[in-house]
Amino acid sequence: MQESLLDEGLAVVRYIHKPNNTFEDDFRAIQQKAQEAKLNIWSHDDYFQKDGFHPEVID
Repeated sequence: MQESLLDEGLAVVRYIHKPNNTFEDDFRAIQQKAQEAKLNIWSHDDYFQKDGFHPEVID
Protein backbone atom coordinates (compact mmCIF):
# COMPACT_ATOMS: atom_id res chain seq x y z
CA MET A 1 0.00 0.00 0.00
CA GLN A 2 2.74 2.46 0.95
CA GLU A 3 4.61 1.80 -2.27
CA SER A 4 1.49 2.43 -4.36
CA LEU A 5 0.72 5.72 -2.63
CA LEU A 6 4.31 6.91 -3.00
CA ASP A 7 4.44 5.76 -6.62
CA GLU A 8 1.33 7.79 -7.48
CA GLY A 9 2.59 10.89 -5.68
CA LEU A 10 -0.10 10.65 -3.02
CA ALA A 11 2.17 10.20 0.00
CA VAL A 12 5.46 11.38 1.46
CA VAL A 13 8.15 9.50 3.35
CA ARG A 14 8.19 11.14 6.77
CA TYR A 15 9.19 9.69 10.10
CA ILE A 16 10.86 6.32 9.94
CA HIS A 17 12.64 5.21 13.09
CA LYS A 18 15.03 2.33 13.62
CA PRO A 19 14.52 -0.61 13.64
CA ASN A 20 11.48 -0.03 11.40
CA ASN A 21 13.52 1.53 8.59
CA THR A 22 14.08 -1.62 6.52
CA PHE A 23 12.37 -0.18 3.43
CA GLU A 24 13.32 3.47 3.89
CA ASP A 25 15.77 3.63 0.97
CA ASP A 26 13.29 1.90 -1.33
CA PHE A 27 10.47 4.22 -0.28
CA ARG A 28 12.62 7.31 -0.79
CA ALA A 29 13.62 6.10 -4.28
CA ILE A 30 9.96 5.58 -5.22
CA GLN A 31 9.08 9.03 -3.87
CA GLN A 32 11.95 10.60 -5.83
CA LYS A 33 10.57 9.18 -9.09
CA ALA A 34 7.12 10.63 -8.33
CA GLN A 35 8.71 13.99 -7.52
CA GLU A 36 10.68 14.02 -10.75
CA ALA A 37 7.53 13.14 -12.70
CA LYS A 38 5.62 15.86 -10.78
CA LEU A 39 2.78 13.50 -9.92
CA ASN A 40 -0.17 14.66 -7.78
CA ILE A 41 1.15 16.44 -4.66
CA TRP A 42 4.48 16.96 -6.43
CA SER A 43 2.83 18.84 -9.29
CA HIS A 44 2.36 21.88 -7.02
CA ASP A 45 5.48 23.83 -6.05
CA ASP A 46 5.85 24.11 -2.28
CA TYR A 47 2.75 22.00 -1.55
CA PHE A 48 4.85 19.83 0.73
CA GLN A 49 7.46 21.46 2.93
CA LYS A 50 9.49 20.37 5.95
CA ASP A 51 6.69 21.45 8.27
CA GLY A 52 4.03 19.48 6.37
CA PHE A 53 1.50 19.98 3.61
CA HIS A 54 0.45 23.43 2.45
CA PRO A 55 -2.80 23.07 0.48
CA GLU A 56 -3.15 26.86 0.34
CA VAL A 57 -0.51 26.99 -2.41
CA ILE A 58 -2.96 25.39 -4.85
CA ASP A 59 -4.96 27.93 -6.81
